[in-house]
Formats: sequence, structure tokens, C-alpha cells
Amino acid sequence: MERGNPKATARQDTFVRMEARGEGRPEILLKVFGVDLQTADEKTIHNADATMSRWRKKAWYEDIWKDEIRRISIAMSSEALRKIKSQIRDDNGWLANKAANDSLTFAKPLIWGEDEKALTVKIEGMPELGSPDDDV
Repeated sequence: MERGNPKATARQDTFVRMEARGEGRPEILLKVFGVDLQTADEKTIHNADATMSRWRKKAWYEDIWKDEIRRISIAMSSEALRKIKSQIRDDNGWLANKAANDSLTFAKPLIWGEDEKALTVKIEGMPELGSPDDDV
């Protein structure tokens, strides 16, 4: 999906994406509605809150929300994979094993498809890994 939804205005799109990113109410009110909680009157704040509540019920809200979460997830998965890659080479056997398992869990649907239900990996000659506390 391209960024933006033809049924939502740019302001509505910005609102949903800010909510999906977990930005707070004060930031959303200020950026989307130009309402500063410290200086605005109660009626203005109430109207902005009511508008946000109404927008959350619109059909396009969920589409934009999912698009933003997908975009964030893709960006975060790259960072997570870099971290896993460095952990696989760690001297701590438990951490290296956990990272290997995480990488296989991530890669499995990409390699074997979503329908594959089980993946068995047999590793021979591995030292006893113990628990995370053993290496502290």
C-alpha cells in the first residue's frame, strides 16, 4: 500500500500514523489540530478529542494503522536481524543458541512458506548450554 489512503485527508493520515507510532495526545493535538493543551480552551480540546474519536471509527483508520505498523516492523526487523547476527557469534553458548533459534524462527516462513508447521534442527556436538544465569 502506498503511503496515504485516498479516502483519508493528509491530516487524518498523519493522525493515524502518529497514533500507530505511539505518539502522545499532546503531540497529536498540537501537530494535527494546532491545539496546545496548555493554552487552548476546554471546548477546543473537547472538539479535537471528539474528532479523533470519530476518525478512529472510520474504515480507513485500520488500513492506515496497519500500513504504518507494517512499515515500522520492517524497519525494526532489519535492526533486530543485525543484533541477532552479532549474538550468534557470542562466546556465551546460551545466547548464541537463542540467537540461532531466533534467526531460524524469522527465516522459516520466508524460506519454507507459511504453511510449513515444523522445523527440526539437529545439532550434534554442542556443549551443555545451561541457563542464562550460568554464564554471569
